[in-house]
Amino acid sequence: MPPAQVLTGFLTALGVSGTSVPQDLDAMAALYRSLLADRQVLVVLDNAATAEQVRPLLPGSARSLVLVTSRNRLPGLVARDGAHRITLGELPSGSALALLQDIVGVARIGAEHDAAHTLVHQCAGLPLALRIAAERIADRPHRTISDLTADLVARRLDTLASPDDNGTAVRTVFTWSYEALPLQAAKVFRRLSLHPGTTISTHAAAALTRTTAAEIRPVLDTLTGGHLLTEIGRDRFQFHDLVREYAAETARAQDSAEDRADCVRHLLGWYLHTADLARFAIYPQSGLTPFEHDNTGVDPLLFDDRDDALAWHSDEHTNLLSVLTYASNHGLHRIAALLPSCLAIPYALNGQWAAQVEIAAIALRSASQLNDENTYVLALTVCGEALMNANRLDEALQHVQEAFDLATRSQVPKDLAWAHHTIGLTLYKQGHTDRAADHFRAALALFQDLHIPRAEGAALGLLGEICRQQKKFEEAGSYLVRALEISHDMGSLWNQASVFHRLSQLSADLGALDEAVGHIQRSVQIYSNFRDFYGTARTLWMLGDLLDRKGDHGRAARVLAEALAIFDGIHAPEAEELRAVIAARPPAT
Repeated sequence: MPPAQVLTGFLTALGVSGTSVPQDLDAMAALYRSLLADRQVLVVLDNAATAEQVRPLLPGSARSLVLVTSRNRLPGLVARDGAHRITLGELPSGSALALLQDIVGVARIGAEHDAAHTLVHQCAGLPLALRIAAERIADRPHRTISDLTADLVARRLDTLASPDDNGTAVRTVFTWSYEALPLQAAKVFRRLSLHPGTTISTHAAAALTRTTAAEIRPVLDTLTGGHLLTEIGRDRFQFHDLVREYAAETARAQDSAEDRADCVRHLLGWYLHTADLARFAIYPQSGLTPFEHDNTGVDPLLFDDRDDALAWHSDEHTNLLSVLTYASNHGLHRIAALLPSCLAIPYALNGQWAAQVEIAAIALRSASQLNDENTYVLALTVCGEALMNANRLDEALQHVQEAFDLATRSQVPKDLAWAHHTIGLTLYKQGHTDRAADHFRAALALFQDLHIPRAEGAALGLLGEICRQQKKFEEAGSYLVRALEISHDMGSLWNQASVFHRLSQLSADLGALDEAVGHIQRSVQIYSNFRDFYGTARTLWMLGDLLDRKGDHGRAARVLAEALAIFDGIHAPEAEELRAVIAARPPAT
């Protein structure tokens, strides 16, 4: 209502006759304040749209109180008029159940306790939605709560409407807020519903809407100010479940299928490009090659350093999985085929081998839909490495053998070098050390010709490990020292950690336990600094074993307990094996 219409009603209620009501808004407000000056009055202004609508309705006396409800933040009332804002979140589960119980009765809630909880979840803690839903079955004893939850699955916004009062429908309430938005904010609101994940960052919103972060921020502020979007962290937002459904419905009604698909393609391309840059920020010496990307539109997110990239992966982990699944299910097969390659390092840091196998399988399925042999070979390799890490070696060998056969046929030197390396790793883990060594030597020669020092160092390290196992200690030392020199020259501490681990094993085999402890401690420190939790736990385990061999059982017990805590923290399968080892150790004296 316009303020003049509200004041007319207020003045009439306060005893002013119709002919005595002023026609000017300022005169109305002045008369209204004078009538309330000596009274204690509670003024309730429900569903206010703007501060300008409210301001003429404020009493002049401090003896009265005004309660304003609104879907907007009304910052002007706080800044200029001294209002105190109370933000209401979702109704807590217990209170939501109590509201349902008041409407449908204690017996029905008790009889369908699980269904009642489902209903609360479907209504997303919105009291209006809960009341509308509950009243649909309140006086219908033969209709169950489960019937209602089934209706909500099929058509939630239609179900959350009162048949005789469209003004109380959840969709109608959202429409009031939506129609008050500026055109650009309304467009962004619709676009955000296309994001396949559960949260959205400022930069992802910019990619989805083909704007910049600076341009999208004030629009996001408008949406949060109107409570159509919730700010859940710095530069991170989330829809209320029902609002998201309304936004998606509105997008389908107002935007063409082509426009919606184009927005999603652009967003998913942004995620792939950003994840590609993140893997090189985490591991710049990987020796891999960045993918080719469509550089039109919004630029990918750039990372200041390794920690910045890891933090992005942590924040976006769930969204990245949603993006991968969406791409695979909607024919965006190149994105689905390449994205798991960008996620391999974060999975390795936490030893999440089973999860890595799952996303690698998605990559391989999508790659098989493309007429692109290079992408298919990459997906085979990623899948083979994931299976190898999960100790599913026979399956891994099938994939890497196929990749090797394709690389051998194409004779692309870099592909062939990595194929030799990967099949060598699989054979090595299967115990076929001689055959593995042949592949590592072939890979080493190619990596040297291609000038890929990280890969050259990795091949040398593995050849050194094989020689150690074959008790060719002098040759093993030669390989490992050269691998350490290369990793040092290229500044790859991560590679150095792996070589120090192998040098420790070599020193232990030679009976130089003090030297072995020194090497493994350096490895532990590097892995820990790099937040490689799996590597840290694995090397701590070896350190504990070495300390036991030295007779330092008390310190060994502490180190092994630390390793176990890390394995437990990342849910690594090695945790149970180490727990058994610790349980079998004699008590420290």
